[in-house]
Amino acid sequence: MRKSLTSIFIFFTIVSLACSVPGLGSSTGAEATLQALSVQTTLEAIQRETAAAGGQPAGGGGDPAVVASDTPSSSAPVVTDTPAPPAATDTPSVPTVSVSVNTNCRTGPGQAYPLLGALNVGQTAEVLGRNNDSTYFFIRNPSGGSNCWLWGQYATTVGNVGALPVFTPPPTPTPTFTPTPTPLWPGTWTMVAGTDTYTSTISQTGNTISGTITYSGGTVTYTGTLSADGKTASGTWTDTGGPGGNFTWFLQDNGNQFTGNANSGAFQWCGYRGGAAVPSPCLAP
Repeated sequence: MRKSLTSIFIFFTIVSLACSVPGLGSSTGAEATLQALSVQTTLEAIQRETAAAGGQPAGGGGDPAVVASDTPSSSAPVVTDTPAPPAATDTPSVPTVSVSVNTNCRTGPGQAYPLLGALNVGQTAEVLGRNNDSTYFFIRNPSGGSNCWLWGQYATTVGNVGALPVFTPPPTPTPTFTPTPTPLWPGTWTMVAGTDTYTSTISQTGNTISGTITYSGGTVTYTGTLSADGKTASGTWTDTGGPGGNFTWFLQDNGNQFTGNANSGAFQWCGYRGGAAVPSPCLAP
């Protein structure tokens, strides 16, 4: 510090002497140049002395303020970004199923198989497998007991159903017919097939039913075989105006309505008579 003050004092003394030299203001160009070099030499000496005393480095310039470093000191805490935890997913690891209409659950994928229970609206069941085209699901029986097959028409699944194993259904049981005292199907019915409505008369002989539907483009002829209790009819239909297919009908307990489908569920086919309304839903497995 003392050396710095001494250097400053010497500097100002030189300047003062230079200013007090007689005739300096009217010096020639050469004299002015010598005076400037003398002052410059003195300034450089002061800077070197100041640098040696711990001041601004020789030749340095600009703002002497401390420049902040990007490297934290050993005593300062180091802040790091903590990665956010992975977002939770609502997709269950085990697929589940619910239904919009109460649906029976059977020993196999179809009405020909015996009932084992039902999945009702508001219930959820675990899905264990499916058939080849995913029209039926093999589920944990919500009624308890053996697992069973659920028709997928009114089903909503949650989870990766496509990854489920494909189960081979058991053989279709052979129905045995027990004649009923009174035939259940004969009579004139209003039928809804797809989106169209027709009138048809059904005839019944033993465990067989048959009938025709006449429309503007041709005639549909159908023939079916009844189940042991006489309430389920399964058969085929042909159309003079085009191809045919298969059908399955299910007579309701009131005897005046049946629900059903044609061509393995491709479209609805139901009927009603005796003042009853069209079944809702019309489509059934």
